[in-house]
Amino acid sequence: MADEGDDPDTYYVTLDAAGGNISGEESIELSQAKEDFQDIDLSEYIPERDGFTFTGWYNKSKKVTSIKSSYFTDKSSRLVIAAMYTKDSYSGEGLTFTLDANGGTISDAESGTYDFDVVGKSYGIALADYTPEREGYKFTGWNTNADGSGKNISMIYYSDFEKADDNGYNYTDPDDNTSKRNLTFYAQWESDSSKGKITIGKKSWDSLQDEISFDTYYKKAVKVTISADKDAKIGYIISGEQLSEDALANGSFTEYGGAFTVGDDGSYVIYAQIKSGDKTSYISSEGFTMDTKAPAFNGITNDSVYCSAVDVTLIEDNLDKLTVNGKEITLDDSMSFKLSPAKGVQSLVATDKAGNKTEISATVNKDHVAAPDDSNCTTPIVCKYCGKELSKAHSEHKLSKWKNNGNGTHSATCQNKDCGYRVTQDCSGGKATCTEKAVCAVCGAKYGHKSKTNHTALKKVDAVAATASKSGNIEYWYCSACGKYFSDSKGTKNISKGDTVINKQAPKITGGNDVKWKKSSSDTLKFRSDADIADFVCVLVDNNVISPTYYTKSEGSTIIELKFSYLDTLSAGKHTLTIRSTTGDAVATFSIEEKPTTTTQATTQTTTTATTQATTQATTEATTDFMPYTTERTTTEYTMHEYTTRAKRTTETTTEVTTERSSKQINNYKSSDTVDKRKSRVRNLQLVILITVLATILASFIIILISGRKK
Repeated sequence: MADEGDDPDTYYVTLDAAGGNISGEESIELSQAKEDFQDIDLSEYIPERDGFTFTGWYNKSKKVTSIKSSYFTDKSSRLVIAAMYTKDSYSGEGLTFTLDANGGTISDAESGTYDFDVVGKSYGIALADYTPEREGYKFTGWNTNADGSGKNISMIYYSDFEKADDNGYNYTDPDDNTSKRNLTFYAQWESDSSKGKITIGKKSWDSLQDEISFDTYYKKAVKVTISADKDAKIGYIISGEQLSEDALANGSFTEYGGAFTVGDDGSYVIYAQIKSGDKTSYISSEGFTMDTKAPAFNGITNDSVYCSAVDVTLIEDNLDKLTVNGKEITLDDSMSFKLSPAKGVQSLVATDKAGNKTEISATVNKDHVAAPDDSNCTTPIVCKYCGKELSKAHSEHKLSKWKNNGNGTHSATCQNKDCGYRVTQDCSGGKATCTEKAVCAVCGAKYGHKSKTNHTALKKVDAVAATASKSGNIEYWYCSACGKYFSDSKGTKNISKGDTVINKQAPKITGGNDVKWKKSSSDTLKFRSDADIADFVCVLVDNNVISPTYYTKSEGSTIIELKFSYLDTLSAGKHTLTIRSTTGDAVATFSIEEKPTTTTQATTQTTTTATTQATTQATTEATTDFMPYTTERTTTEYTMHEYTTRAKRTTETTTEVTTERSSKQINNYKSSDTVDKRKSRVRNLQLVILITVLATILASFIIILISGRKK
């Protein structure tokens, strides 16, 4: 994997001194362009480490003397090459390893023990740097087993010591101290003078075996390979017994045409005849036994249950051992044993010498075990395993009274001794109502759910049309028992109480529409809406909400009376009045007319404009009844009393209007006026008001005198 910042067109090599140093450095880095890469000669780089002898550079487990471009991969442009050493002296203080020359010598001894001394867990020791000697043989490497059946080892690391047990290594822990663990490896040899070799699996033989036993077992067919010098002729015999050299000399050998297999059960020795020129030699394999069949149990079956001890026979010619619940069992001469009762499941494991294994489980009870009660005393109770009858059957059940279970069922149980027979039925009968569940006709308990359709107090409510002042209702049915509402007579279509209500209708004007009012009249205008007064919200004139001080409201259904003082403020022409309720708006129209100019008006105009308007208003015919809303009378129809009343009214009206307008004028004074100016203006206004009132009174008397003379 490339480091960040590496040139993708460059190869990088790190030489790790592995605890030593190269020219004073723990490691050095070499690099070359990929395009012009030349092999890097590592002989120029010799690291040093005190107490150790440098043995060479290793690319993982391979010893290298130069770096070639083929060592790099498409995924990585970097290599780390580690230095390897042998230690000059032995201390035995930590981890160690022993190299057994296995018939040869190493450092003039049959074996040698060495410190596993490296600078970190990622570093190892190359066993290839330790070479034993044996006359007439060539060293081929180190193996975990002396016969070469183990694992060939070229490098060892800390992990080999930690996982020695898992890897099947030969090891010892002096004083039970794992930090001083020793691994042992064995030299492997090949005869220099050998003319041939027989190989089965990982084992090889290059000579005639002196003693043949058949203690090696295989459970699968094996492949046999025979090799010899290039010009030699090879023949072979597959024998079931050991043969002497004389027998081999007179034997009939099959010409070897390539590897063959031996798979049938039996005992075998492979003999090979090697002819080279005028010389003939013989070699053989060790004896071995083919056993492809696993042991078999007779008298017992897997996962079975027995009610007493069981006689078991094992069928196996090459039995290694038999265990029951982990304990080894000794068989008699007939390969039989008795499996005794025990608590729980017993595990039987039979293993032959070839490694074939058969495992079965069985339960052996001391006595019979009753089968689960079928809740029927009219059937016998039997052993659940062997079927033996353990209890006789009753002729019939004796049932108890029905008992409610509280879940819509009732049950009755058999009263016969030791009988658990129970009958359960759904409750039935009775009829549920909207307020009560049904009562079971068998056990008398309530069950199920209340009825959604069987209403005991369902009554019809006729439809009532809605008005502007009162809500209506649809036709519906109401059950007073359960308090529910329905839209059908059968009480199946449930509705809410709100669903029955028909909202009030939009209101309308029922009185006062299109009335007229003359300027300066002291009459009022009345308007009636058919909305309930309780729903009243406000009054709008020309779509503008007016103050409640401009009108009065009263019942019947809603009556609004506009004050003349407000009407007088409106401009001449047509106007709209809206009585707004929560149920809607009722809209009417009315007209304001200018009062024609009269002599009386001309006379009073000498005072002020306000006085003229008041006098004109006083002479306007008053509205006396609600229907019709305005009525005019001639001046000659008034009596003296009426004139007096009108004069009084005129005076009051004039005073009111004048005072109101004067107040407005006072309120319109600028806030910037001084106190003296304000006082002066107030006095002037008061004087104007006094003169206006006196002039009005005088005009009223003149009108009265003139009227009296006319009479």
